[in-house]
Amino acid sequence: TQSTWGSMFVAVFGFLSLFGNADKRFSVKVEPSESTSFAKLLLKKGMLKDNQDAVNWEMSTRLAVPRRNHDCVIDGDQMISFGGRFGSNLESMNLFTGAITTAPGPLEIHHFRSVIVESLENKGEKEIWIACGYREGGGVDVEGAPLSHVVIVNPITLDFRNGPEIPNELSVSACGALALTIEENQPPHICVFGGSVGTHDNGTFQDTIGCYDRSKKKWDISILGKLPVVADHLNIGYIPRGTCGNDSPE
Repeated sequence: TQSTWGSMFVAVFGFLSLFGNADKRFSVKVEPSESTSFAKLLLKKGMLKDNQDAVNWEMSTRLAVPRRNHDCVIDGDQMISFGGRFGSNLESMNLFTGAITTAPGPLEIHHFRSVIVESLENKGEKEIWIACGYREGGGVDVEGAPLSHVVIVNPITLDFRNGPEIPNELSVSACGALALTIEENQPPHICVFGGSVGTHDNGTFQDTIGCYDRSKKKWDISILGKLPVVADHLNIGYIPRGTCGNDSPE
């Protein structure tokens, strides 16, 4: 599953990416716990001392291409930004030096969520999976067709390829997504939640949940049931059982 610090990073730096073309320095206050991987990373980099309760992180580097309705993931020291309106390329930014590497991207994909997982084909490597979203669109408030296939990105080389075909029931945009362990001792599934069919003005919100089993190479649109309400433009998080008390559910 996605780690707690990874989810926090995506939220924080997704905001920074959105405004990354402005000529300002942004200061983000983060309050990490010593038990989180995020805090350990800051300690390792010398950006956080043991007796500090918080850290102000200033970032002055701008993205190479302004974009909106995009997504980003964190892999070690790198923030990989891709997609969005007007942003068809891929960008990898070193969070501690600000150095940016760019590469061509898979068309103009926007209104999507992405997850990063360990590759099953190439041990020791990672992959970014994009399992919903609009293709191109031509401008603000103009949406193209939804993705027909999953897009898989290598976070190191920034190469991309088409993954499995997306079933009609999950052919949506503006979905939520999560890498979720469904079966014990098996690799996480790629799960897609909700989304919309059609455009912003006349689209239909969805309550579907579908998960792709990477080991069996097949989709299951019933394994987690349905959302309690229809929704799009949503973020999904996983809270382990017992987090809020001994009897709290997952």
